[in-house]
Amino acid sequence: MHKHMKKIKTLIYKDIKQKLFSINITINYKIPFMKNLKLAFVAIALTSLLACEKESVTMETEMNSNLELNIENNTNLENAVDQRIVTQQRSSSLEIELNSGWTGYVLSKMLRHDESNARSIVATELSGLADYFALEEILGSGGDAAFINTFRTHIAYYITGAWPDPDDEKDKPGFPLGANPPNPVNNQGVIALEKGLDGPDPNSPEVQEFMDIMLVENCIELYFPNNMSYNGSFEITSVSHPLNTNSGNTGIVRYFGLHSIAGGFTQTVTEILNVDPAYVTRNDNIIVVRPYKVPLSSNCAYPQYELNFRDFLD
Repeated sequence: MHKHMKKIKTLIYKDIKQKLFSINITINYKIPFMKNLKLAFVAIALTSLLACEKESVTMETEMNSNLELNIENNTNLENAVDQRIVTQQRSSSLEIELNSGWTGYVLSKMLRHDESNARSIVATELSGLADYFALEEILGSGGDAAFINTFRTHIAYYITGAWPDPDDEKDKPGFPLGANPPNPVNNQGVIALEKGLDGPDPNSPEVQEFMDIMLVENCIELYFPNNMSYNGSFEITSVSHPLNTNSGNTGIVRYFGLHSIAGGFTQTVTEILNVDPAYVTRNDNIIVVRPYKVPLSSNCAYPQYELNFRDFLD
């Protein structure tokens, strides 16, 4: 743009210079007595040249300002789009990691008490040399109906906070998405008991949303890095994939019975701890809940995660 304006100014200057030369010849050779008229023409020409140059500078300044404004607006738009993408990915990561934490937490509880033949069901999936299987195998449409109903009922309880927990679970993976912390003054469980209700609804929209996130919107599998042994006072640890390249993540151990922590002042059956490769080396009965990639899949390709999920605690 600057080159074009410079070219225009050069052409105008040459045109005026030629006119002045012509005027000079006419005045000097044909009308010698009109020197005052010559000066008038020169003044007018110079004034026109200055006015044209000022206008061209003004036009160039305005165009540069508009260009800078457009660049700024485009940059702001690109930043907004980038931020929206980052926010969406962060939200998706939160859903996956949080709900994976709850899935492992509930499964460890069912295995601890062998609810709905949980131990036998998991053992069947781990037969042979397999040490992982898709969550769909035990919670999908082909899974055991009683097992699925028990799992959904536990999720319903944790989402609504409607019933007192008989297991003294001190630590949990936060609150499931869509759940509200139960009000200790106006506890929903007390209201439900007074009304003679049957308890949390395993088929509620909130529970279905949880199941859809784990079974429909994502591809999730359970990995058992070590043996599952249910002899004696066994413990079970559950942990979700951190969705990054960290070597460990926060998990929860479920004790066989009440366990004293914090110097013996608190007794609980669950406790938060760090699960890393060293922990896996020392302990059995570990459940890792992680996504797995399905190339070309619309929801399980996970292009935002440039890592191999199966490397975690392997």
